[in-house]
Amino acid sequence: MPMKRLIILSMMSFCLFSQAELKAQFKLQLVQIKCITPEESGGDETYIKVNGNRVWKKNMKKNTSRSLLAVPPISFNCPISIRIYDEDLYSDDYCGRYIVNVTSSDYNDLGRNKLQEFTGIGQDCKYEITYKILLDN
Repeated sequence: MPMKRLIILSMMSFCLFSQAELKAQFKLQLVQIKCITPEESGGDETYIKVNGNRVWKKNMKKNTSRSLLAVPPISFNCPISIRIYDEDLYSDDYCGRYIVNVTSSDYNDLGRNKLQEFTGIGQDCKYEITYKILLDN
């Protein structure tokens, strides 16, 4: 029994130490969003959430692009979630999600534009987001 308690305490202290020492390694820089097909025929009230926080909102129509460079780079450790929604009065339409997870093979792509397509699940919307992953120095 004492050995079991020691192992549990060791695991708990490791987790607490790891959380305390955790420092962001990367920054997500959103570059551009393009509405290929809006959910609603007149256009969408599009917004973006990164890790659950709303970071941007604008009206988007079919085949329009908008810069996202006004959104400050977001520090993160892997993974980080990007979600797109169309804001509605009662229930927002979900236009898709992408999880960014940087691996050692991605280090050559740091700072380069990457394009990700978002397609609504059960919705007719389609968007593209261009983003960059930077080192958080």
